Amino acid sequence: MANGAGDIVMAEIQVTTAAGEVESLRIDSTGDDEPTSDVNDAKGVTDSLMRSKKERSWTRFGLRDRGKSAKTLSAEWWEGKEPFMIRGRSVPVFLMKWVLFLKYEEPPKHVSLLQQSAWAWRPRLNFWCILPILFSSCLFFIVFGIPMVYFFVTSVFSYSVDYTYCLSTNSSTDLRTSLETMLAESSSSIACNSPVNVSTVNLTTCEQYVSAIPRCVLASVRIKYSCQCRVQLPVDRVLPQPVFLFYELSNFYISHRRFTQSWFGSHFLSESFDSVDRGCASYSRDANNTVYFPCGMVPNAFFNDTIIPVEFPIIKKDITFSRYVGNKFVQPSLAIQDEIINNTASPAAWAFPVYSLPSGMENDDFMTWHSTSAFPNFRKLYGVVNATINSQTYNFIVIYNYPVTSVGASKFISFGTTAWMGGQPSGFLSYFYLVYGIVIGVCTLVIVIIHFPFKHWNKKSYLTQPY
Repeated sequence: MANGAGDIVMAEIQVTTAAGEVESLRIDSTGDDEPTSDVNDAKGVTDSLMRSKKERSWTRFGLRDRGKSAKTLSAEWWEGKEPFMIRGRSVPVFLMKWVLFLKYEEPPKHVSLLQQSAWAWRPRLNFWCILPILFSSCLFFIVFGIPMVYFFVTSVFSYSVDYTYCLSTNSSTDLRTSLETMLAESSSSIACNSPVNVSTVNLTTCEQYVSAIPRCVLASVRIKYSCQCRVQLPVDRVLPQPVFLFYELSNFYISHRRFTQSWFGSHFLSESFDSVDRGCASYSRDANNTVYFPCGMVPNAFFNDTIIPVEFPIIKKDITFSRYVGNKFVQPSLAIQDEIINNTASPAAWAFPVYSLPSGMENDDFMTWHSTSAFPNFRKLYGVVNATINSQTYNFIVIYNYPVTSVGASKFISFGTTAWMGGQPSGFLSYFYLVYGIVIGVCTLVIVIIHFPFKHWNKKSYLTQPY
């Protein structure tokens, strides 16, 4: 290689390609002339290898002037050249503008909010931060828990009696005769047999009598031969009005998913009576393929015992949510009621048809039952007593239609007073407040005891020492 004028300058450049291969380019030139085409080729290769990804993107679209915005470059490029072609098809100018603007626009300015570096509050929970929170929580729950417990113990009372096996007011012979007559009247259309031997069974309680009635017995026949029993409920103190009368079910699981989904909303709204929903399953039609109205397990399990107090009257109006009437339950018109009577059947477990209920679909007992409980032990409002309950024994006449021993459940009659936090005599919320406050107080005391003997552990010298 010579350095003088007119001498031949020779150079060899080694370039590493993107694939990792080394290529040698030889450059020959005289001292006075411009570099030959080999030099230009080498410089072009070197520039293309060193160019950034964004610059290569601009070159691919023919936009080399990086000082202008993407919109300006795309407009100039559109006016001065042929339409951009992709696979033989021209791209509209508005599409190219948005592609260039969205993909190759400059990044946003360095703003803390846009760059996700904005200031944020990061609490450091140390001993002196946690201690006031725990102490105030303990004080709050204990201060409110003690009066609430005292209020429930002295103000809320409830009395209940189990009437699952109440004795019938009729003799065993009369019950056996009623059962035989019921089977004879129901066997006129289909074969209907009792699950027990009617001639030998001992019928002393209403539960035994109701459990012996087969499902094939018509509701119109069953209602004529109901079993009655008398229940006594002693009360040892005076209860001021209003007093609420409840029926309770124990070990009765109505929160099962298959159970809660087995109903048909169109029946409740009286929109359709000749069709059923698949959720009703086996509780949709009877043996004659007649539609149950309403269908499903929830309506079929409707609590249909009749409880009649002897010493005082009860009010059974407005004992459920007012939003149910007209929105979830609608009483059918008179024209539809005739079609329901002629073309549908009552649920198998019912002792009476739906149209015999007071107010029909808008019956308060019927709407209250469909507010299913989450627990197996629950009670539902049956009526309100607008009278003072004295300290004595009260009598109830029960028309027994609802068997429960087949599922291992029990039935109770209950009445008592309520408060602004509920009517259960246990006062769960009040006891929860008190116990929770005590637990927080114990935890606060433990933290204080642990902190002061070992507070020197927070020093840096202890944290940096090797193990």
